[in-house]
Amino acid sequence: MSADRSISAQTGLQQAMAFHQNGQLTEARALYEEVLKAQPMQVDALHLLGVISAQSGDYQRAVDLIGRAIELQPEVAVLYCNRGNALLELKQYDAALASYERALAIQSDLAETWVYRGNALRALKRLEAAVASYDQAIVIQPDYAEACLDRGNVLKDLKRFEAAVASYDRAIALQPDDILAWCNRSNALMELGQPDAALAGYDRAITLYPDFPQAWNNRGNACFALGQVEAAVASYSQAIALQPDFAEAWFNRASVFRGLKQLDEAMAGCDQAILLRPDYVEAWTLRGDLLVELNRLDAALASYDQSIALQPDYAEAWCNRGNVLLGLKQPDTALDSCDQAIGIRPNFVEAWTNRGNVLMALEQFDLALASYDQAILLRADYAEAWSNRGNVLMDLNQPGAALASYDRAIAIRPGYAQAWSNRGNALFDLEQPEAALASYERAIDLRPDYAEMYANCGNVLRDLKQVDAALASYDRAIAIRPDFVEAQFNKSVALLLSGDFGAGFKLHEWRLDEKISGSNTGRVFSQALWLGAESLQGKTI
Repeated sequence: MSADRSISAQTGLQQAMAFHQNGQLTEARALYEEVLKAQPMQVDALHLLGVISAQSGDYQRAVDLIGRAIELQPEVAVLYCNRGNALLELKQYDAALASYERALAIQSDLAETWVYRGNALRALKRLEAAVASYDQAIVIQPDYAEACLDRGNVLKDLKRFEAAVASYDRAIALQPDDILAWCNRSNALMELGQPDAALAGYDRAITLYPDFPQAWNNRGNACFALGQVEAAVASYSQAIALQPDFAEAWFNRASVFRGLKQLDEAMAGCDQAILLRPDYVEAWTLRGDLLVELNRLDAALASYDQSIALQPDYAEAWCNRGNVLLGLKQPDTALDSCDQAIGIRPNFVEAWTNRGNVLMALEQFDLALASYDQAILLRADYAEAWSNRGNVLMDLNQPGAALASYDRAIAIRPGYAQAWSNRGNALFDLEQPEAALASYERAIDLRPDYAEMYANCGNVLRDLKQVDAALASYDRAIAIRPDFVEAQFNKSVALLLSGDFGAGFKLHEWRLDEKISGSNTGRVFSQALWLGAESLQGKTI
């Protein structure tokens, strides 16, 4: 090659590098290509054209070009480092790690390469080794803020949240305007149960960069944890305004709307999350939960089935599916679903409790009791399991033991209306009507719209011969639930006891409802039913 041509290639390379440094990638690429036409083995041109390819998203070409440079100069550490970066983007993590380690074998004091090596190890789930790699980068360069940030991320993956916060603090001390450090620090604080401190961090990140949707979304999580529901909705809405395709923010806002009983808004948000991310398992499960609350059980079952199709080991979906199947009067299939949930997660307390509910429906009371006991063994303060355990003991005709279970549930959760109601039932069976009445009244205090409790109060008052008070209690129950069969029938009994036979016998026809008789068979006669309107002159009944 002539000297003039060599000088021309060198000038072109210098010009290309100048364009490259100024961010003029198109011009730099063209010049690198020209240099390589003149000198196909020009290492710097191969290397830097590979770097531009990586910057442009063409990672495979980057690997190929830098690989050619390495063949020509196999002892240059930066070549291996940059090839590792391209391999990392291609998710070829083992190859990336090998490339970084070759670079460090050549030159061990490359702090940046230690960080990249840590990133590859994190991708390979070798988390402790990743922490060690970041530590080495920090030893070489103590003011390396990015290394402290990445170290914090891996410590968070390891659930070493306090250590993660300390690492983020060091990153922030070195680089106070690093919004990722502020956000990730707050994420770790949320895991430590410190939403107040987390909220302050999210607010700091938003002050630095108001258009950061992830910070607004996470801020919503902190507000929700603090019970600031309106602020949570506003934060999620801002995240969505900044990034309309932010599926997680749609999902989180839907979850808050569910808690607010704004089910239509919740369903709309959940559907939007699924539209944006069709494989969003948690959103499919939330959708099922919402459909249960809307009493659309068949649709809920389909939603849970979709969750399970996407993630067969998703225990929550199996558990919730079991609840729906129980509601659809399919207890055998429901039991299979509960067992699937427990098989996936043996310490799943709610699944053990739901399994007990299914076994109750199957009238396998001893097995149900064992299921509730297992739930309590796993979580001694699980009020629902104690209350449901009491229900089994009632069915086993052990009201004294049931009463003790209900008392335990109430001690755990004093505002548990259903447990107070069940406690009243046990006391009634133990022939302690005044105590039963007090328990029912406490349930009503906690839930003023509790129709069943007014009916139960009526039953106790009727047995105590306080018929007028009983009738008033039945009327309250019926006002809340006009189709409340048991209350209508029991009111008829009270009316008959009071001597009001006309009204009493008229209401007494509710006894024919299958909810009272167990099945709507009754005694059938060929003659017409007499309801008191027709004259009986010349007739018989």
